[in-house]
Amino acid sequence: MGGSHLGRSELVAAAADADPVTWLVLGWLAAKRSENTRAAYARDIGITPGRRSSRAPSWLAWCQAQGVHPVTGVTGLHVARYARRLRRRVLWVTRGPR
Repeated sequence: MGGSHLGRSELVAAAADADPVTWLVLGWLAAKRSENTRAAYARDIGITPGRRSSRAPSWLAWCQAQGVHPVTGVTGLHVARYARRLRRRVLWVTRGPR
């Protein structure tokens, strides 16, 4: 899954030895029509390496840093904190440090 596009055949190949969270994400991504959309979500979630424009941590990296499981351990509070972190990073990148 190292390319810039994430076709359905690449999703199937990636799932061969994936962990349960990756299986869940890959199944969700398979329903997306656009390869670009699948690739962007995969980067943002953190199942594929890639440059993230905001330089904010991926969802999986953030959850690991918080010590919570990315599917079963998160609450609405975790999601809100991650969203706030993303907003701060986007503001910092677009406006510079304050």
